[in-house]
Amino acid sequence: MDSASFGSRFIAYLIDEVALVVLAWVILIPFGMMAGLASATESSVLGLLTGLAFLLMFPILILLQFIYFGYLWSSSGQSVGMKLLEIRVDDSGGGKVSFLRAGLRGTLGYAVSGFFFGLGFIWAAFDAASCVHKELVYDVDDRPPVREGLALGAQHLVAMLLGNITPPLLIAGALGLAAGQTGILVQAVLLVAGLSTLVQAYPIGPVGGRIPIVMGTSIAFVGGSIAVGSRAGLAAVFGACLAAAVVEVVIGFSFARVRRWFPPLVTSVVVMLIGLTLIPVGVDYAAGGIGAEDYGSLQNLGIALVVLLVTVVLNQYASGFLAYASVLAGVVVGYVLSVIFGAVDFAAVSSAAWLSVPRPLPFGLTFEWSAILIMAFIYVISSIETIGDITGVIAAAGREPTDRELKGGLVADGASSGLAALFGAFPTTSYSQNVGLVNFTGVVSRHVTAVAGGLLVLLGLVPKISAGLATIPPAVIGGAGLVMFSMIFASGAAIFRRSVPLTQRSLVILALAVGLGLGVELRPEALQHLPEGIRNFIGTGLITGGLAALLLNAVLPDPAPDE
Repeated sequence: MDSASFGSRFIAYLIDEVALVVLAWVILIPFGMMAGLASATESSVLGLLTGLAFLLMFPILILLQFIYFGYLWSSSGQSVGMKLLEIRVDDSGGGKVSFLRAGLRGTLGYAVSGFFFGLGFIWAAFDAASCVHKELVYDVDDRPPVREGLALGAQHLVAMLLGNITPPLLIAGALGLAAGQTGILVQAVLLVAGLSTLVQAYPIGPVGGRIPIVMGTSIAFVGGSIAVGSRAGLAAVFGACLAAAVVEVVIGFSFARVRRWFPPLVTSVVVMLIGLTLIPVGVDYAAGGIGAEDYGSLQNLGIALVVLLVTVVLNQYASGFLAYASVLAGVVVGYVLSVIFGAVDFAAVSSAAWLSVPRPLPFGLTFEWSAILIMAFIYVISSIETIGDITGVIAAAGREPTDRELKGGLVADGASSGLAALFGAFPTTSYSQNVGLVNFTGVVSRHVTAVAGGLLVLLGLVPKISAGLATIPPAVIGGAGLVMFSMIFASGAAIFRRSVPLTQRSLVILALAVGLGLGVELRPEALQHLPEGIRNFIGTGLITGGLAALLLNAVLPDPAPDE
């Protein structure tokens, strides 16, 4: 193929196989879910359709390989793996390879391994789909068979991966960090998410709830991190995250006494504000990112629109696991489009190491009281979210969580967030999409989520993977972010509708809190004559609106039910 060493060609070969598996994933998973549904319902018609679909599977995979290599080799002389390692199909100066010849060469060269990758993916899909039950399949302490546990753990990883890497990508883009610095952030959040997930499954003393909770980077801290970081740098962000983490630890040990201050009225308003204040960030990313030369170009907006449409269509019309992972599927499609349009720069990936441990304090630590207060308030909201997720995941086992499970889960959340700050990662929280996956499969085993945690740790030890994830273009993140941020707002509205009586009091609190929050977020210059410390604290819409909801709820009289 070229004059490169056998080792380089082999590594490029493996990278291309991973790329092909990612492309095939969107096609393979629905077939696995069909198989599981056919088994659960004992439908002969659905079983026949599933069998016919699998007969077409390998022709589809071969066609996918043909198009993949045909286009990339004929247009640039390099596949994704070869581009990363700077290898070309033909280094002899003989010119570009034709589409037909490139497609045939790539398809024949990769057909055997593609066959086995296909078998492996179908096997994983069948195993995961076979656990689609409404009743309890495995309780918290049950151990599924190894093969089944690995497949289900991989499902949890896929369901949370995009949500975990989106916050550092958003913050890095808003602060103008270099590609190498972004890679450091992504590597750190992967490692810390894995460690904190493992601690939740296998506690260390009072830290950890012995529960099947998957932890990841909290989206709630994005707005505050951008506000603090743009003014005082990342060192102040991580210093505030470290100092304020004690708030959630204290809540964990005394949550029964402080929970009454955060009824659904307050938490629903805060959740709505998280979504509303992040939507402008999503729009900027969909346009290409603030300061980009092609900001608002048709290419950026088109890619973001494709990501959004794929996500919405799969979320609404797909079923089961594919619906849970619809955002990831949209990002995969958008990323492939970006590679085709030449919008992905692999330079940082080729220079990244294959194996390394994140070093402590990569961005330093500084402490500012206004930044600490901002993060402390967000930790309180994150605690309420974690309580809800623990309750939801244990509900799949047909019971309420114990005080030990709630306390351990909250303490682990706070402790892991403090650890995250020391290694250049942002605070962690429980992931609601994985709670939904537990309820969907009926598998409540903490050993399954521990598999996902172990996989995250492995990803966090490979900087090349982190650097590769950091190459996702802003337009792709923007398209997915608009969906996620809008859904955060909708989730808050759903909590309000479901749990808050629609009275004059509740409407006044909602209106004033959202109005004040959006007011300072959209017109920060209105606060320019306030002292700097106060301006920095209340200049964040989430803080102003959240405090307004908290204070109004405490001050305004709550009428008796018969009034």
